Amino acid sequence: MRILGGQAQTAPGLAELRNLGYGTGHGHGRRIKGLKRRHAELAARSATTFAAFVLDTLHDEEAPWRKTD
Repeated sequence: MRILGGQAQTAPGLAELRNLGYGTGHGHGRRIKGLKRRHAELAARSATTFAAFVLDTLHDEEAPWRKTD
């Protein structure tokens, strides 16, 4: 599933943005130019989608790791 593979890159992609200094978190005192609001919206929506999928999977009675008797 390509979509799932792409979503699996959400967390590392967000960590990369954070570690490159975009935003003011993790000790950065100033913002680096280059990203617009639309980039932030994409990051936030991607994170929301990924988190919802993970939570749905955890609650799925037929998830692959659950034992079937």
